[in-house]
Amino acid sequence: MGSGAEHTVAHDISLIRIAPYALVLALAVRGLNVVVILMIGILASIAIGLLTDSFHILAVGKIIYDGFMSMADVFFVTFLIAGLAAIASKEGGLDFLLKKLSPWAKGKRSAEAVIAACVTIADICIANNTVAILFSGSVARKLAEKFDIAKGRVASILDVFSCVWQGVIPHGAQILLAGGLCHLSGFDILPYSYYPALLGLIALFDIIFMSNKKYAP
Repeated sequence: MGSGAEHTVAHDISLIRIAPYALVLALAVRGLNVVVILMIGILASIAIGLLTDSFHILAVGKIIYDGFMSMADVFFVTFLIAGLAAIASKEGGLDFLLKKLSPWAKGKRSAEAVIAACVTIADICIANNTVAILFSGSVARKLAEKFDIAKGRVASILDVFSCVWQGVIPHGAQILLAGGLCHLSGFDILPYSYYPALLGLIALFDIIFMSNKKYAP
């Protein structure tokens, strides 16, 4: 065959090996606890691996150990960032930023924008979306009560904007993990993080044009 010939490689897809991923996704959509979902996914993966003879039961411990060790550097960096976030919180740094933003809320639309800005600043500083939501929760609750914003909408704003920035900041756990797996810098991955950017644009559009829509409490 000539040098310009194209070769097609056929890959066998084992549906049973995809089952743990589908199970985790289905349980997540149902709203189960994250830790419970992950444990179920791990147990399902082990069971399928044993049934398909992918590994023996004696190798399960080593596989889990290798998985932990492959992400050890990410764990250490995450713990360091969490410690720095705790120091910043104790010294009142984040509270200062959040309180400075609160006076900008003049109506429902601007209040939602302030909530988004609060959780954005918190997530950029903390690099942990869960902790960022907790930091912003008190301000968000007060603004929601003052401007009659539905609790579900406030929760969505906090969740969406914290996730948007968590997938963009180079010191976030997700970017660090992806960089560690691909042996790339977090800055090399950023140009391809278009899903968080798209989610952020949609959320901003919703705040600007849909903030006065009636939502269930």
